[in-house]
Amino acid sequence: MEERWWAITRIANSIGAEAVNIGGFNTATREVCWVRSTKDPMWLEEYDQAGFASVDPLVRGAVTGDAPRFVDIVNEAKRDPGSGKLRDWRATAMSYGYNYLIAEASYEGAFGSGVALSCRSNPNDLFGPGTLRAFSAISAMIATSLIDAMEPEGDIHDGWAYGAPLRKLLAGERDVIALMANGLPEYMIADVLKITEFEVWRRLRSASLKLKAKNKAHAVALAVTRGFVQI
Repeated sequence: MEERWWAITRIANSIGAEAVNIGGFNTATREVCWVRSTKDPMWLEEYDQAGFASVDPLVRGAVTGDAPRFVDIVNEAKRDPGSGKLRDWRATAMSYGYNYLIAEASYEGAFGSGVALSCRSNPNDLFGPGTLRAFSAISAMIATSLIDAMEPEGDIHDGWAYGAPLRKLLAGERDVIALMANGLPEYMIADVLKITEFEVWRRLRSASLKLKAKNKAHAVALAVTRGFVQI
């Protein structure tokens, strides 16, 4: 998965993208479930601390099922300087060269996933008419390739974005949560998975910490709601 991720980011860079962002979201709860980004770590930290997710049009659109395909931050800032957090988001984005955003999202029920390319130069100036369609097609292919591979045996590292930490459940953690969601107690889960009860407890605790759950029942509810496991 790592090789695919970095290969695709190199391709995106070669066609004019400054950064690649990919994530999953839930339109029922209107929350971002996970994100991975190649944006500057300083930007990601500023983004999270400033709470820019609340004004980011891609995030607001993604979680409501209506993500825009193109965001021209430069022209929008000129046309309507805005104020407060929106103005700060635009200014900060442009200071890092993230002036234009091209996105592609797909949905299955309440769950969606998508990819966004951040560009310094207007893609239409780079490649002329039809650029948006071409970039959208490329974004769709990137999304399909990356999202299919986003089931790592370890955590996804390298960054924060959209106000969501990159903390996916491991396969073993999902197994425990899924069995618990179906009503099995710890000792039966241990028997089914051929592991010790201590290992069941360890995986459950790890999953709960990642999900920021208050207790076991809350961990199960969050994992199901966010699409990490199915009942």
